[in-house]
Amino acid sequence: MRLANGITTTFEMTEFERLRHWKWAGRLLGTEILYDHIFSQPEPGQTTIRFTVDITGALGVFIGGIFGRIYRRNLERAIPLLVRQIEAVATSGV
Repeated sequence: MRLANGITTTFEMTEFERLRHWKWAGRLLGTEILYDHIFSQPEPGQTTIRFTVDITGALGVFIGGIFGRIYRRNLERAIPLLVRQIEAVATSGV
């Protein structure tokens, strides 16, 4: 993967449990980054997703704060787009 700042890195899926969660792992600047995407259904017809990011390594504390802010900003832009797309498909009957 090539990041917006030009850094390249590789992530791989390490766990996949259909309809429950999936986990990715990779390294960036000497730190290990573990992403977990956890789905639940609190009520019929309603789905929630929780994103967890764990960072380990010598620069983990420093990179974690920066990474968390960037990741949050990206999610705040991406999730409304995803919701609109899901709603458009649901109303179109596709």
